[in-house]
Amino acid sequence: MGRRIVFNITKKGASHEISGKPCQDYSLSWESDDKQTQIVIVCDGHGGETYVRSDVGARLAAEIALSNIRDFISMISPSKFLDKSSAVTARPRKEQDSLFSSAHERKDKNLTEREAEQLAQDNAFYVAVENIREQDNLFTRLFASIYLQWIDAIKKDNLDNPFTDKELSHLKNASFVKAYGSTLMAYVRTSLYWFAFHIGDGKLVACDRNMKWCEPVPWDCNCFLNMTTSLCNSDPIPMFRYAFSGKGDFPVAVILGSDGIDDSWGTIENLQNFYSQTLSIFYKLGEEQAIKELADYLPGLSRKASQDDMSIAGIIDMDEIGNAVAVYNVQRKLMALKQERERRESELLHLKEQYEKLKKQNEELFVKVESDKKSFSDWLKTILAQKDKKEKEILVSEDLLCTNGQEKENLRILYEEKKSEFQLWFTDAQKDKEIFDKEIDTLTKRNEFIDREENKQWKNIREIFEHKENEKHLEILKIKSHFMEECNKEALDAMNAPIMEDDDFVSKTVDWEELDKKDISDKEKYEQE
Repeated sequence: MGRRIVFNITKKGASHEISGKPCQDYSLSWESDDKQTQIVIVCDGHGGETYVRSDVGARLAAEIALSNIRDFISMISPSKFLDKSSAVTARPRKEQDSLFSSAHERKDKNLTEREAEQLAQDNAFYVAVENIREQDNLFTRLFASIYLQWIDAIKKDNLDNPFTDKELSHLKNASFVKAYGSTLMAYVRTSLYWFAFHIGDGKLVACDRNMKWCEPVPWDCNCFLNMTTSLCNSDPIPMFRYAFSGKGDFPVAVILGSDGIDDSWGTIENLQNFYSQTLSIFYKLGEEQAIKELADYLPGLSRKASQDDMSIAGIIDMDEIGNAVAVYNVQRKLMALKQERERRESELLHLKEQYEKLKKQNEELFVKVESDKKSFSDWLKTILAQKDKKEKEILVSEDLLCTNGQEKENLRILYEEKKSEFQLWFTDAQKDKEIFDKEIDTLTKRNEFIDREENKQWKNIREIFEHKENEKHLEILKIKSHFMEECNKEALDAMNAPIMEDDDFVSKTVDWEELDKKDISDKEKYEQE
């Protein structure tokens, strides 16, 4: 085993530089005085508006984890881990109180893709812990201790530094624990065994002497997209994943990186290549210069890529890393050869595709040319036949044109003659028109005078008629008025006279027939008048 170094770097993200938010990442590295034990820790405080003190939560999580890990190493005998190893994912949700339930054998064909992924992870958990029940219990107690002490620490911080109104407005109705939300991952190497644990996102990767990278701690399928497990969950202890080995299979290097670094590289392959280059820089420049250059590089990476805070921590075996770097350099050369080969093969393939494409086009063009030649020959024959026909038609048209030309000239001469005749006639017609217009004007005025005189006579006759009608009407009214006066007088006399017998009444009644005769005679007299 060679000389090992530990390091950690945390840099504020570009977005937080702009917004004025604090850096929400926190990292630690520790080495024992005898250089036999190394510990690296990275915590990533959540960035949402609710997590108003995630920077404090991340710092407290890292410090408490370091303290508990050191106690764990000093109190637990290495013999508990010798000749044993395992990689354990998150504890199944439904089996937290029944660790070895037979339910892990369940198979269900009617699961969604997400449910099938969760079931596979649950089954993997049971397989992983089947032969390490004692070790699983030890790690569970470690995680519980870290979590409970973290809860006590954030409660104390809340009491010592009460939430401001602004913080409360962001926290809303959420539990105060949410304000401190953070992920946590750690790697520990002792002289006899190593272990690592993780809750949340970020990447913990390790490489061997051949610069082959792996993730010792299994991933949790509940960490995807913008969702992650966290210390601020209601019951986070079962969500811890871990791995350990007491078989002497120590990695040459282990690197922990927050998700700000992961997101900057996109794929795990790109991330691993970045870490391989980082190890090469450590090997080439030494610990101090490499850490300085890495610290200078991370802010620029944040600006160009994820904009997030960035934390990186690692343990590197400097005596062994040379072999890994040598392999990596050869691998890069091989990769360069592979890329050059792929480039050349792609170029050849492209040329071949172009050749095949042109060959096919030429074959199609040959068929088309032959078809066009035949079509042209047929067309030419048709055109020649049409030419002869058109020439004959042209001769006929020329003869017709000559005949029409002579006829046209005759018509022109006739037109000129008729035009001269029309001019002479038009001159005389104009004079006649003036005479006729005067006669019409005279006759029209005479007729208008006659119409006016006749209208005057008609009006006189009408006035005489209307006058007589009025006189007759007045005479009739006068006669009726006189008659009504006589009737009214007799009626009044009858009302004032004593009651008489019926015969007397009849003798005194009005002789209506005489009145009618009188009216008729008056009417005849009126009509005669």
